[in-house]
Amino acid sequence: MRQGPLQMVASFLVHRDVVSASFGNSGTYIPVIGLTVLIWMIEALIYWLLLQSLGISFDYLQASAVTAYTNFAISIIVVPGFVGTLEASSVGMVLALGGTQAATLAFTLLLHAFVVVPSTVVGAIFAWREGFRLGR
Repeated sequence: MRQGPLQMVASFLVHRDVVSASFGNSGTYIPVIGLTVLIWMIEALIYWLLLQSLGISFDYLQASAVTAYTNFAISIIVVPGFVGTLEASSVGMVLALGGTQAATLAFTLLLHAFVVVPSTVVGAIFAWREGFRLGR
């Protein structure tokens, strides 16, 4: 009998040996969780700083909500460069929390640049170092 998505997740979580094998040992959980939380906090700080720079006076908790919602949305529907998905989710959330249309659009375009440009540049550098070329 085929399992649904919830049963698959529950089965995965119940079988702790699968999770332990993924991390090597259970002592790795705390540092991994701590690093994950730290990265999310830094990303929310970037969102908050971008919002503040455009005159959208959200507090850190609201910026964290925009961060979480946007990342959740782009993880569901992934398109190259997050074009469309990132914009729709961040515009929707910022407008829902009270941002103006003009500032929200500016925030979204800046956010896209901050998310896509650094990872593209770093990826291009590593591809170049590995000998990847666009031409023959």
